[in-house]
Amino acid sequence: MPNGGNFSEKEWRLLETPFQEIDPYLEEFAKNNKMKIRKNYHEWPERTLQWGEKLIRNISITLKDKNLKRYNLSIYAYMDINSKRIMKRKYLKINVPFDEIKNELKSLFEKALTIIGTWEEKDLSS
Repeated sequence: MPNGGNFSEKEWRLLETPFQEIDPYLEEFAKNNKMKIRKNYHEWPERTLQWGEKLIRNISITLKDKNLKRYNLSIYAYMDINSKRIMKRKYLKINVPFDEIKNELKSLFEKALTIIGTWEEKDLSS
């Protein structure tokens, strides 16, 4: 099973479809901003755009509740220093229907870039 057994095949298709609908936008956004896209980390429906070398920045849309079909959109940045990870996270949308994220995607991503672009190492904590 492509999803590691967390979902039936029918559930997986249902939960993955909304992400596939926005994949073209994510691919274009990632290309224009020199980011890479991660899909379905740990076999869980999600998309994350990531960039940076020492300070890694992320914009992530993740399934929050498979039964209610609710999603989160968050930004987070992290660094690994001497085997210790420090990070900062902010949620822009919490536990909302996918369409709420999809309908505001462009403005949410612009907001995400603005906010996370100001974060520096001194803003992160363990």
